[in-house]
Amino acid sequence: MDGTTKSSASRWVVAGLAVLSLVGTVIYTTFVLEEPDVPLKVAKTVLPPVSYVLVKPRTAQAETRSFAQIRPLWSAELHASTGGRILEVTEKALAGRRVAIGDLLIRLEDNGLIADLREAELALAEAELALVQARNQTELRRRQAVRASVSEPTDLSLLLPEMRIAERAVTSAEARAAAAQAALRLAEIRAPFDGYVTARSVSPGQSVSPGDTLVSLVDGTRFELETGLSTRQWRLLNHPLGGTDAEVWSLQGTRLGSAQVRNAGGFRDEDTREFKVFLEVARDADAPQDVQLLSNDLVELVFKGRQFDETLTLPETSLTRDGAVWYLDADDRLRRLEPDVLWQGDGDVVILAPDPDQSYRIAVTPLVSFLVGAQVSPTLAD
Repeated sequence: MDGTTKSSASRWVVAGLAVLSLVGTVIYTTFVLEEPDVPLKVAKTVLPPVSYVLVKPRTAQAETRSFAQIRPLWSAELHASTGGRILEVTEKALAGRRVAIGDLLIRLEDNGLIADLREAELALAEAELALVQARNQTELRRRQAVRASVSEPTDLSLLLPEMRIAERAVTSAEARAAAAQAALRLAEIRAPFDGYVTARSVSPGQSVSPGDTLVSLVDGTRFELETGLSTRQWRLLNHPLGGTDAEVWSLQGTRLGSAQVRNAGGFRDEDTREFKVFLEVARDADAPQDVQLLSNDLVELVFKGRQFDETLTLPETSLTRDGAVWYLDADDRLRRLEPDVLWQGDGDVVILAPDPDQSYRIAVTPLVSFLVGAQVSPTLAD
């Protein structure tokens, strides 16, 4: 046997032994080794927890809120009615001072006004004397006509036109004297109402012209508020709204009092299309300083409105961004509701109850992952 034949036979022998070894291994593994006993564990389904509140239908009074800025009921810039020099600026005229109606603020030079008044008084006296003389002349002419047996004397013969002119001259002189007296009074600038001085524009010795601004005042006891209500808010209120009250609250949650509606709903704002409401409120002098009404302060107004039956009061957190509410049915499955929201406030939202005879388990904090019909594990919220 040559070398080539021996080599080929050896390879066949090795391949046969490898096949026999593989077959033996398979037989040993299959029939000899015992199959391990591995217990099977069944995974338990964990339901997602959902916190809820139990809500029952009830009767609720509507409440609507809006914001407004407190403005003084009266505000005025006092101007000089005549030109001249400033003789006196009182302490009351200083900015920030509280003044009462009639307080003297500024006194202008009045020599020329006094001269005008005296001249007007003299003209009045002369007109009154002329009237007395005209009446005497008319009476004298009437007596002469009687002695002369003139049955119907004419007006000219009795000097009646002259007497009427004299009467009108007296009336005119009285008006000029009254105007001069008023001008003299206006030389003293006095507070036209109770309030505060917000600005002073002149100093003693300064010369002013008619129309120059002297001081600015704002009312410090009575205020007005102006707000707007949307159509939805307007429909929640009892009408007519005039004469009713609205609570005034600070933005920090402190009650400042109540304002009375002066006028409401006469027109809509041309920009916002809201109903305009005008209110008045007076300062309570006995109230603590931290709850006093202040000009230009921003406040919240609360209007009490109509009563609605069969409503649900929910926490605001239960309302999703798209205005939906999730609740649980009897099988603890999620259900979605598109509610008719009546109003919101104080952390609550009030909706109409879909079924007035049913209580609802409302999800307190709905999640984006909620699916209609999904089974959950309900938990009553605190």
